[in-house]
Amino acid sequence: MNKAHNRSSAKERIIKAYLRLLTQGKHRKVTVSAVAKAAECNRDTFYYYFASIDALAKCALDELAPASVPHIAVALAEGNALTIPEQAKARMRIIAKIARAHPRIRKHLEGALKNLWITELRIDPEKMETADESVLDFMAAGTVGFVCEHLAGADEDTAFDESFSIIARTFGKSALSYAKERGFLL
Repeated sequence: MNKAHNRSSAKERIIKAYLRLLTQGKHRKVTVSAVAKAAECNRDTFYYYFASIDALAKCALDELAPASVPHIAVALAEGNALTIPEQAKARMRIIAKIARAHPRIRKHLEGALKNLWITELRIDPEKMETADESVLDFMAAGTVGFVCEHLAGADEDTAFDESFSIIARTFGKSALSYAKERGFLL
């Protein structure tokens, strides 16, 4: 194996180890040492790729979220968790745990959700005024806050579906209705 292959596989192992540890327990117990040990590398290798656990969490979130985006956008707009495949639900639980543990990452997720709504609901940002952006920011913050507090611990499908349905009705459908009312949809 060449060095480039070893480097990419070490980074992937670190991310996978982090996610595995996160799903097995509380985030407080996920330390650099624990991740390095689970990834079968040393702390120096960890720090070669990531400046901190926060940096690793952001990277893991960025890798998890895109695979879930289409399902989340449709489900939020429809107010229906039943359209979300089990694999996407599992990813969403992990995303919720990551964002719950990291306030800076929560802000990152809020921005990603806002962009998701703009893209997937085909909202024309050129038509939005400052007040409209504030409303969209508020809905994204509310959605992410609810996700972090309720989906992170929703291990049973019924609890997940119930929580997601509340999120979708309260924030997702509201965002869609607001965008239609204001004429932002393309």
